Amino acid sequence: MHENDGARYPFFGGEKVRVDSLRPNPTNDRSLDLADFCRRLMTLPVKARLDAILAREDAEKVFAGLPVQDFYFSVVEIGPEDSLPFLALAGVDQLNYLFDLQWWKKDRVDPAAAIEWIGRLARAGEEKLLAWLYQVDFELLVTLFKRWITVVPAPEDEDPLEVRDRLPLRTLDDQYFWECRYPQYEDLVQGVLSLLFEVHRGFYQELLNAVYWASSVEMEEEAYRFHRGRLEDRGIPDYYDALEVYRSIQPEQFAADKVVPSFPPEADSPSPSFALAMLSPKDLPAQSLAILEDGLLLDTLQMELASLATRVLVADRLPTDSFDSFRFSSGKVGAYVNLGLQLLGARDPRQALGLLTKHPLEHLFRLANDRISRPARAMRKILRSGRPCGIHCLDSPWLETAELLCEETPKVMRKDPKNPGAFKEDFFRFPRDLKSARHAVEVIDAVGPLLEAPGMAQPELWAKLWGRAQVSDPRDITPAVMVCTAAGNEIRRGVWSPRPFPVHEWAGIFPLLEPGRIREAISRWIREVLKDPRQWERAEAYFAPVLENYALEMESFGPGNAPDPEMVRFFLFTEEE
Repeated sequence: MHENDGARYPFFGGEKVRVDSLRPNPTNDRSLDLADFCRRLMTLPVKARLDAILAREDAEKVFAGLPVQDFYFSVVEIGPEDSLPFLALAGVDQLNYLFDLQWWKKDRVDPAAAIEWIGRLARAGEEKLLAWLYQVDFELLVTLFKRWITVVPAPEDEDPLEVRDRLPLRTLDDQYFWECRYPQYEDLVQGVLSLLFEVHRGFYQELLNAVYWASSVEMEEEAYRFHRGRLEDRGIPDYYDALEVYRSIQPEQFAADKVVPSFPPEADSPSPSFALAMLSPKDLPAQSLAILEDGLLLDTLQMELASLATRVLVADRLPTDSFDSFRFSSGKVGAYVNLGLQLLGARDPRQALGLLTKHPLEHLFRLANDRISRPARAMRKILRSGRPCGIHCLDSPWLETAELLCEETPKVMRKDPKNPGAFKEDFFRFPRDLKSARHAVEVIDAVGPLLEAPGMAQPELWAKLWGRAQVSDPRDITPAVMVCTAAGNEIRRGVWSPRPFPVHEWAGIFPLLEPGRIREAISRWIREVLKDPRQWERAEAYFAPVLENYALEMESFGPGNAPDPEMVRFFLFTEEE
């Protein structure tokens, strides 16, 4: 290829990338071996990661040694349009891994996604594109071009000039005529074919001959077989095999000893580090590996982490072209392994390291998942049964707790250390999270019988709710609103009933509804309805946050100064007597 190749093939468009122009102030920093360098590399932001590689004189060699998983993780993190520097340095194996995860949708190749990545690869370097075209599975190449173009060979028994108007418009050799199925990519496809035609005419003709004659079904089936083989070699299972990571396991089923694999001498590429870099520094796995001095064992554990994160990615059906997917699966693995270690008694990094050395990480993950799934299943069972009245009618914070627990990956709310007073969603990662989830299930379950008590359901009255009230639709009635209204009626009329308050009487009703009296009435009623004393405290715990908010919001009001009923969210109102 010549210096001005970019000018000879204007079809590819965009500014070309030169590796030497990317290198910022090259240095000869080889103080770290490749494995250590890659581990530290993946802890950097993605652009700093690229700069750190290019700052070395052996940048191409280092990049070639980057595990394909870390290469892919970096490309996805930086985004397709900013990935050209990575593509310019990539080896064929790295490109194949990228394209295997970006192009294939189950057992079908996505021709639009493929041509977009081919365009980026051409802009990264035409030599790089040619290297990939020559080494890629021929069946995949044929499958792609069958999707991109329609080919017609020149008729052998007719004068081409006489039939030219019946042939597709484009040709490079007057033997094969073709047209692009995607007009927006026509120049790009022309550029790829022109490059092949000039550099290796025999390969070009063989390709177009196969595009015309070969069976589309057979070509794609064979391409898929090679595709699956490459992914399996890289530890990416199919969906059903990946689901094994969620199979229940008990501590007594753990492997007695972990087998530390002996990597073959030719496998000098380090283990992928992306999952290791995503571990929370406050969790036991990260703290344990930070004190690990055995390089082979560290390599093994980071390989386990990457493999486990990838299996979770597949099992959870997360999109492989999203950086958030890898962050999610890696974060989930780190949290569950942290929980598994603590369930086995680890309380400090050295205890945890002993367990990590002894047990496969998958077993720790499965143990944690088994414990998490128990309260999650129990919560889903309660809500499917319609008790207390469906998930959307629960009161805060029980609504948020139930919703997070019922997600495909159950979550908890946790204080945000970066934002005091705020909360954020997080994975289960501590035994106390399991305890809180079990408590939430018990509390919500205890409310069900209360709502089934005689007189609690009065749909004929709720159909007449005041239209300007906070709760004006029967579908928005929560257990706390029903019970607080019933408690208010007992205080004012001596009858426990969730009958809505007449709004025109609110000024006279409000002075009776002191927070302490409401709480006492509810507590007394709970003890009358629930026969099991163990349920009393659980049921009261459900209403406690609502009653606390009621007391807080009402403290500035008093007799002769009732709040606007339109702003009161704790009771039902009606315009009727």
